[in-house]
Amino acid sequence: MELWKELEILQKNKSWIFGKENLVEKIEALNNIDKIGLPSAISYLFPFLKNENPEIRNLTLFVILNLFEKISSKKSFYETLKYADIKDYDFSFYKKNFNDNHYVVLLAIASLNYNGFIREKALKEMIELQNPFAIQFIIYRLADWVKTVREVAANAIEKFKKPKFLQNIIENIETFEWLQSVQRVNLNLVYAEIINFIIHQNKNFVITNFKTFTDNSRIILAKELSKSGELDNQDIEILVTDKHFIVRSMILERFDVLPQEQINLLLNDKSSKIRFETLYKLRNNVDFNSIIKKYIADKSASIRDFARFSLKNENLDFANIYKTNLEENQNVIGSLCGLAELSSKEYTYLIEKYLGNNSLKFQKFSFLALTKLDEEKAYEFAYDNLDTKNIGLRNLIINFLSNRSNSNVLGKAREIFENGDFGLKISMLRLFAKIGRFTTIGDLMIGTINENEIIRNMSVQLVDQWKRKANSYFISPRIEDIERANKIFKFVYDFHDDKKLYFQNPVREIDFYLK
Repeated sequence: MELWKELEILQKNKSWIFGKENLVEKIEALNNIDKIGLPSAISYLFPFLKNENPEIRNLTLFVILNLFEKISSKKSFYETLKYADIKDYDFSFYKKNFNDNHYVVLLAIASLNYNGFIREKALKEMIELQNPFAIQFIIYRLADWVKTVREVAANAIEKFKKPKFLQNIIENIETFEWLQSVQRVNLNLVYAEIINFIIHQNKNFVITNFKTFTDNSRIILAKELSKSGELDNQDIEILVTDKHFIVRSMILERFDVLPQEQINLLLNDKSSKIRFETLYKLRNNVDFNSIIKKYIADKSASIRDFARFSLKNENLDFANIYKTNLEENQNVIGSLCGLAELSSKEYTYLIEKYLGNNSLKFQKFSFLALTKLDEEKAYEFAYDNLDTKNIGLRNLIINFLSNRSNSNVLGKAREIFENGDFGLKISMLRLFAKIGRFTTIGDLMIGTINENEIIRNMSVQLVDQWKRKANSYFISPRIEDIERANKIFKFVYDFHDDKKLYFQNPVREIDFYLK
């Protein structure tokens, strides 16, 4: 569809004074714009909102509303809508012919117009209409480059500072943060007044409904709540038990007012960042050593390291602590990693035991630990389990073997690719791509003729990546790799030339690198 052709149809008038309007064509043109048009088409559609035919008017409005919803970012609003063809006298027509919920969208578009008088008029209409949809667009104009428009916007925000609009203001609070980052004007005073209205004047509403707000809104409110001097136990509990770790972390700014019950929750938080920061806050406590001992085998590497550092003068045998934990099946992941961090090779046998554990996580972390303590045994395990059903472990094995590939690894990988299921084929392609150079370009080309379309497409992408990197391969390829690649190239190229699965032969130009 070419937009100008559809607009040309909409602009056609009656052929003669008593002729019929080409209504069917115009409706079809609007429907075409609605189906595949971009938001940029909105600016050209505004004149048709005043068409004398109600059907054209209403369909034009419907298309504008649909295209408006496609605008996905704050930055896009002005650039997309600034040239909308809106005149000062159009507002009264829109108000008379469209309902409030539709009129406010037209006002939102008008508030982004390149003409300052139109923006100002739109804001004044928003004040009168008192529709909460307008709040977001009023906030945008607080940073307008025209002082008069900014003043009208500030007045508009004041008019919306009512309890019935509180939910809507909170939903748009992140827009203030975004505008402040633009730094066109200083919004500190207006923002402070809005925060005062939300946090201080309507705190009960905020606390009661806190969990219903969006993540971004809760993060901003949590930051402002933690800065206020009015935190009570209910406020603290709301923040400490929030589902988002950033909200929970905000309370650490007021660590001095936290009761022990809430500190305990933070010490056991699922976020390692919060656990670490809580422990750090407690580092000067008299009983800190007894607290930090519980974190010697924490799942977080930074916490384990902090615990060992804090207890370095306690004459503790950390390796033995990890050994005991593994024997008793306690704190397994932290203990596996701890032994690796301490290079405790004498306990490799314990790590090997967990390689066959039913827990997929234990298998992954025990393999990671083994790669640090005994590379030979890690290689043996990786080779034997290259086709494991544990996807997380398989990915680790692929990363490990890609740097230790040899004819045995390549042979097994090629066999798995040929006979394995879909998931294994995808994994082997990733292995071939990681090994790279001239050793596996043949395997990637073979993937482009696989019967599975997803595997073919992935292989094509990997072949393209290989071509982009080919000029950086400074090491001369082995003769056997070049011979194998050329043989596969000839077969695959002819296959694609015959089947024409793609617009262009996906292995074209590969032979240039195989000379």
